[in-house]
Amino acid sequence: MSTTRTSTVSTGVSTSGGDAGSEPYSDSYASETTVFVGDLSNAEGTGFGVGVQADATALGIDTLAELEVNATVSDGTYVDSAFASVEVIAAAQSPDGNAYAVATALMEVYGGADIYFGSSHSTTYTVQDETGSTTVSEVSASVHALQFSAGGGAGSEQAVPEYVPETQLPQEYAQPYLSPECGCDEPDVEGGLGYDVDIDGNFAAFDIEAYAFGSDTRAEVSADAFVVEDQISTVTSVVVVAIG
Repeated sequence: MSTTRTSTVSTGVSTSGGDAGSEPYSDSYASETTVFVGDLSNAEGTGFGVGVQADATALGIDTLAELEVNATVSDGTYVDSAFASVEVIAAAQSPDGNAYAVATALMEVYGGADIYFGSSHSTTYTVQDETGSTTVSEVSASVHALQFSAGGGAGSEQAVPEYVPETQLPQEYAQPYLSPECGCDEPDVEGGLGYDVDIDGNFAAFDIEAYAFGSDTRAEVSADAFVVEDQISTVTSVVVVAIG
């Protein structure tokens, strides 16, 4: 039977103010972090891999939508391994107070993974003042999965080889970049909320790497980016890497 265990921590901070006769001011920040571990040892099918779906949408006069995905699966002598990471950001600014931004990401492990583990982190930030509204939404996540060869499970006494091919256990990539069009940093809660957001225009972009190493492989990437001046930026992607 497949099992999954998760643990989630959430935080939220909001402030508001304004003198009589002046424009009201408000900002809010919310964060959620989840870690998970599980197994799919009884899953049907012979394939093994990971899939990532990501989306960023921003509505406003100045908008940014950006995502980066890295995914790798390797067929090893003693253990098959898969890894995926994703970073998604959406940000919008609008003088009419109607800025909207949302970033989402979904990761899935395919096949009979003996163990998989990972984490996800999401943040949202919104501010409303005399200049209009600003909204930022960010999501990052990563997952690792291992599938041991027959007779080579976690409790097996099978010897581990002294040499492991470089492609068998891919290393985690460096954290994805954020475009210079958006100076988005983690807010300093103690010193008052405040992303340093300065977007000029409408921007949408994606950066995707997908690798599959083995005798029977699949690496599939689908991505779209779309902008309308002074209205919207949106980017979506679906990435699947698998081995037979």
